[in-house]
Amino acid sequence: VKEAVKVVVKQGAKEMKAAASGSFGGTGRYAKGWTSMIEAGRLSSQGAIYNQSVPGLPHLLEFGHAKVNGGRVGGVSHIEPVEKETIEMFEKALRGLI
Repeated sequence: VKEAVKVVVKQGAKEMKAAASGSFGGTGRYAKGWTSMIEAGRLSSQGAIYNQSVPGLPHLLEFGHAKVNGGRVGGVSHIEPVEKETIEMFEKALRGLI
């Protein structure tokens, strides 16, 4: 399980960088900030993909946010497709190792 988590989490972070770089302009700080973390315990192993450079921004971009003078900005769904693909990759990797 640890091996599958390690491979899938690194691949998922690469895919998030690719998905974020095409969706948003600017300096590229948002796209470059995606990284992964693996916590391996004695009986469990879990991984996380997160944005290290601007931690609160992914939620605002995914679901939208309120403007200063009223109104809302619509969200851009760029995390959900990568999340679903990463879950499928993990299931395939786990089945392959079993």
